Amino acid sequence: MSGERDRHRRLYRAIPSMTCERGCSECCGPAPLSPWEAERLGIAGTVATPVHPGTTRCAFLIDGRCSVYARRPFICRVFGTAEVLPCPRGRAPRGDRVIPLVEMIALVKSFEDGCPPGWQEARRRAVRDVVARDGTADELGALDACQRLARGVGSGAR
Repeated sequence: MSGERDRHRRLYRAIPSMTCERGCSECCGPAPLSPWEAERLGIAGTVATPVHPGTTRCAFLIDGRCSVYARRPFICRVFGTAEVLPCPRGRAPRGDRVIPLVEMIALVKSFEDGCPPGWQEARRRAVRDVVARDGTADELGALDACQRLARGVGSGAR
């Protein structure tokens, strides 16, 4: 488990720091989890963060704040810091160092390479199921576009 912790820490350190706007939770939906992240959050065996019933809002979002911020998953850390995942409120990482597309692809690939075979498709399906069941047509369309892009650049190819 120490090797996984070290691998995740290296990935997390490659992500620029960003301070979210207080009270904003626009990015707080079902997030894909690595097996190590799921275990760390106490939900081992899960491929996506749980959501509040009947919503697409992350269950770790409590009173408008992330209750696991220090342990938040990889995708939560990169949201708003990469040019392909801009903050919907216009916030930017400290020093305005936005992760370029090529670097983001490499980070995602490195993240996914540490996960078991089949994990990528399982987490895509889990996230899509939540959004299809409880989200809006716009949310589903945006998710489908992101998932097509991810497949198109080969980040999940094995």
